[in-house]
Amino acid sequence: MFRSASLALLALVACSGSTEGTGEPTRQALDVPAFCAKLIDECKDTSVTKADCESTFTSLRVSPECANGFSSAACVDVSKRGGLCFPSCTANAQACNGDGTITTCTTDGRSITLDCAGVCTSSNKKFTGTCADSYGTQKSVDGRPRCWCE
Repeated sequence: MFRSASLALLALVACSGSTEGTGEPTRQALDVPAFCAKLIDECKDTSVTKADCESTFTSLRVSPECANGFSSAACVDVSKRGGLCFPSCTANAQACNGDGTITTCTTDGRSITLDCAGVCTSSNKKFTGTCADSYGTQKSVDGRPRCWCE
């Protein structure tokens, strides 16, 4: 369910303009081990291992409703597009939020917000502090904003 879209998304965001966006200042880190246990153990998502799930979602930032409510929510409400944790979005939408996060739309129409420092760390790099379509003399190959890592 999440494996291909989520793992590809981290690569796209870290490696694929503006510093303005639609991020919510109340977005917060997710209890990733508990979230992955919910998806894999309770919801029976066999498309991802716990290790891959935890690696993928470590940088995720979610609404307080998701962070506080996913453990008691129905499986379909946790993972579905437009559900508790993943609002619906238009494909290819991506924006920097001006707070060190980037919001992007997965290929299946789920909006997710990622912490740029976490995205860079997952690639063994450091976040430059810039989320935009360019950094210094470098330009994003697809013209979309990204978290710039060194």
